Amino acid sequence: MLLYYPYHTFEHVLELLRQASFDPSVLAIKINIYRVAKDSRIIDAMIHAAHNGKKVTVVVELQARFDEEANIHWAKRLTEAGVHVIFSAPGLKIHAKLFLISRKEGDEVVRYAHIGTGNFNEKTARIYTDYSLLTADARITNEVRRVFNFIENPYRPVSFDYLLVSPQNSRRLLYEMIDREIANAQNGQPSGITLKLNNLVDKGLVDRLYAASSSGVPVNLLIRGMCSLIPGLEGISENIRVISIVDRFLEHDRVYCFENGGDKQVWLSSADWMTRNIDYRIEVAAPLLDPRLKQRVLDIFDILFNDTVKARYLDKELSNRYVPRGNRRKVRAQMAIYDYLKSLEQPD
Repeated sequence: MLLYYPYHTFEHVLELLRQASFDPSVLAIKINIYRVAKDSRIIDAMIHAAHNGKKVTVVVELQARFDEEANIHWAKRLTEAGVHVIFSAPGLKIHAKLFLISRKEGDEVVRYAHIGTGNFNEKTARIYTDYSLLTADARITNEVRRVFNFIENPYRPVSFDYLLVSPQNSRRLLYEMIDREIANAQNGQPSGITLKLNNLVDKGLVDRLYAASSSGVPVNLLIRGMCSLIPGLEGISENIRVISIVDRFLEHDRVYCFENGGDKQVWLSSADWMTRNIDYRIEVAAPLLDPRLKQRVLDIFDILFNDTVKARYLDKELSNRYVPRGNRRKVRAQMAIYDYLKSLEQPD
């Protein structure tokens, strides 16, 4: 299942965790907390789960900027309720958005995982755009389990086949995926990179995007905040387009898309392309393995990059001007995304 807030309600996640807290078949719940709401129902669900005999592990990030005091309070409450509370290792902030529910079903233990781009916060989920991927696919849930093991034992070797996990493999795999697009462009194969980020400032990744553009790879970027890449430079970034959208909702989700020779890869991530996120934080990006969910995100990308009302473009002078509409119809992306997702709910 793929949820996109605030177009979808965060109540689905809250209800899932609430029901897990009293479901007699649920054995354990693991979750990491970065920023939560003032009266967090997530915290309440974890406390109830512990009271109901579940093995509950909550990873609390004490270095969440502006939320340090609140997170100390939550850690104390959780500990008093019998929850196993873990803190991040020194110098390794945990910014991933994960939970893992282990449930006994017949003779097996089935795991359900959440990987998201935003916080477990019912307040911000009303005004920030973010994705939640909910899955029972063992390829993903087994690796989410490994992430939690890595958090508990950060100095033990660990490997991942599907997830991008900072600081373990993100930089290496992102470089490899960009380099693959460069090779495809040079060999006449379909190529392209589309990214939606809050911030793009890591020099190594920016240089790789310049190299991609110089090799003929089309690069489309939707960057809400800081962007140290300059588009439109002759011989360097002529194939790079950078836009931003400022509208009713804050564009907060991080999504990576690589053309991959026509077999597109789409990743949902907690990580911006900043050195701290790639090298010094625990971040997780998950591939969309379900073709239907992948296409949904690609459709939303198509809407965003065709906004003619709220989109601004960054040029080589670094000015932010509204995208000229010309003869195109008015498209206000956030309204169009609402209509698109609403249409998916209609019966065939």
